[in-house]
Amino acid sequence: ALADKYSSDGGPKELFGDSLASFPVTAYVTLEPCCHTGKTPPCANALVLAKVDRVVVGFRDPNPRVDGGGVKLLEEAGITVDLAEGMAGQACADMVDSFVKRIEPKAYETDYSWVTGAMRRALRRMAGKLKAEDGLTEYTWTGKISASSEAEVDELELDGMWMERLDFLLWQKELVNVRLNKAVGKKKMAQRLAERIASELGAHVAQTVGHTSLLYRPGIPPFLDLNDLVEEGRNEE
Repeated sequence: ALADKYSSDGGPKELFGDSLASFPVTAYVTLEPCCHTGKTPPCANALVLAKVDRVVVGFRDPNPRVDGGGVKLLEEAGITVDLAEGMAGQACADMVDSFVKRIEPKAYETDYSWVTGAMRRALRRMAGKLKAEDGLTEYTWTGKISASSEAEVDELELDGMWMERLDFLLWQKELVNVRLNKAVGKKKMAQRLAERIASELGAHVAQTVGHTSLLYRPGIPPFLDLNDLVEEGRNEE
């Protein structure tokens, strides 16, 4: 309800307007407050409306839509802004590492149009080898609500903490087997949900078998060379 109010016309002012104006307040934020409107209004504007006195920013947002713009907006409103340094700054950088990697410009087309059928087969073969060696990373849906129709799949809540963990695993492993049997009642819905999850994380669905989908995303830098994997597969045939 609060998120809906915040996203509505006049919602930020109604929720935050002068709410912290009667006493000195310092706000500590892990990531630089955004200054653009996305799914919600800008966070920096909410701090301005609330009349905080000072903001300590843990990590400057490298997103081109922000990149210092949040700090500038705050300072232009007369708010003191300090950037965290030392151990505190490094701790904040570590916390947002996966987010930063996700928004950085990529050296590949993020629609994965370059991934060929041979590359997908190579990824499946690699996953099979890893599984045989008990080295394939697997991740299970933990949500309490399941979906039984396409409409329900499209509306299914993607838990933030669950997605953050999957995001981290993909950066670390590049290949993750995601088990969705607790999320969808029908096998054909698993592919639809996997594609939605992959889209949110900038990943690619290499395969869906039953309720399990194999997700792939190159690391930064990538450590799986798909062309080499394809060539290895040809040599093994």
